[in-house]
Amino acid sequence: MDPSQQQEAASKEANIVAHQKTATLAPKEAMTAMDEEAEQSTPEEGTENPIRIVTEEERRNAEAKRLEGNQHFIASSFEEAFQCYSEALLFLPESDSLAIPLFSNRALCYLKLNRPRDCINDADKVLAIEPTHIKALFRRAAAREQVGEPELALADFKKVAELEPSLASAAEAVRRLEPIVAEKQEREKAEMISKLKDLGNTILGKFGLSTDNFRLKKDEATGSYSINFQQ
Repeated sequence: MDPSQQQEAASKEANIVAHQKTATLAPKEAMTAMDEEAEQSTPEEGTENPIRIVTEEERRNAEAKRLEGNQHFIASSFEEAFQCYSEALLFLPESDSLAIPLFSNRALCYLKLNRPRDCINDADKVLAIEPTHIKALFRRAAAREQVGEPELALADFKKVAELEPSLASAAEAVRRLEPIVAEKQEREKAEMISKLKDLGNTILGKFGLSTDNFRLKKDEATGSYSINFQQ
């Protein structure tokens, strides 16, 4: 083999080796590129979800289910009405204007089905968007009373009465709940004072004293109190 043939053979061998190296490195480089692309496409933490666009077909389906639910409710078929309102809500985001009456109506269904906690949850969704929604306030108030939260129920009924003074049922609920709440608060106050007194006696007992050695005296002119010690 003359020198020119040797040089050509050496050049071919070098090309083959270079090609093999490139073929070996290419998958790794490709994976690296894919990883970098994936990192770049990952949403940043705290990025909000895009606003959902409701199609006309979805809106028609939701409205049809709402009307069907209304018919079931009129017929006192509350479970069927609840199902229809729930199906209608599947077509809509919670912030949609049509979702407000659906959540409010479903809250009433929950109330009729003796599910007050669920009623409160749906009413909360309405009031988060429309804080003066009278029906949602009234339904949440009734549900709160059912679950033993008279203070919160009273607050809702008072707001309803303020927004709609002609609504006699709200005014009646306020009159009925006010003494119940006042009695509950006095009872809780007495229980708290009793616990504090027990704690005080535990501490003072180490010194041969008790809370009975101290008397609170109210100054009628200022409304302030002074503490008097007695043996």
